[in-house]
Amino acid sequence: MPKNQNDNPLDPDKKDIKDLPNRDKLIAKSLVVGDKTDKLMLEEKICRLCMYTGTREIGKTQVAGVNQLIKNPRWSTQYYVFDIYVHMSANTIDFRADWIGEELNRVLFSQDIEEFSDIEVSAGMPIQKTPEGYVGYRWVYHFTSAQEPKGRVDR
Repeated sequence: MPKNQNDNPLDPDKKDIKDLPNRDKLIAKSLVVGDKTDKLMLEEKICRLCMYTGTREIGKTQVAGVNQLIKNPRWSTQYYVFDIYVHMSANTIDFRADWIGEELNRVLFSQDIEEFSDIEVSAGMPIQKTPEGYVGYRWVYHFTSAQEPKGRVDR
């Protein structure tokens, strides 16, 4: 929990989660694959980042000389969703959801993550229905990928 609004959660003087004896449990509660809020309890006062795959859209191409888009199966856009849930008491003190969102952006846009090389932010929005005592914010990212055509080949 932050002490005050100037209490930087990423301060290098704070204990690193890797050094805590219960780190595996903390990580399992805080980083979750899927949209899972079922065990966010008011008294726990934790933050959670849920990560999951969003929709995948077939690409569209503009028809030359015509104001019309047609499907182009040679590329598609994949969306990834990150839901941030923060206990109200932490968010009230230092806007913790914003800190987590900024750090998420920093990590996803760093050069070290090859899987997300051309990722772009699609949207960011408050989550309207959150567990009691929590605030939520959703970040949606996307990237476009080329696809090799499959199926019948005429000779």
